[in-house]
Amino acid sequence: MIGSLERLTELLLSGNQDEAWNIVWKKRQQGFDTFYIFQQFISVSMAQIGMMWEEDEISVADEHLATTTCDYVLSRYQLCIRQEVIKNEKKRSVFVYRK
Repeated sequence: MIGSLERLTELLLSGNQDEAWNIVWKKRQQGFDTFYIFQQFISVSMAQIGMMWEEDEISVADEHLATTTCDYVLSRYQLCIRQEVIKNEKKRSVFVYRK
């Protein structure tokens, strides 16, 4: 069975934004924090893609597609995290007693 890191790498290389997003967001839902997701998951995948390009296993176009797909995932992640923060702030403000 293929691991989630290898799967993410495949999805980024294929330009599959929605599935790449799903695998990253699933990590979040499993309780992994943003630092782990960025440093130990997305960055590692992109480093593998960089090594593949360096070793001439993929083309510059492949690497650019992966980078663009990764940018999409990161932007969507940031948006979702912001929405979570806003939602949590609204919940807390409902329970604040005001004179």
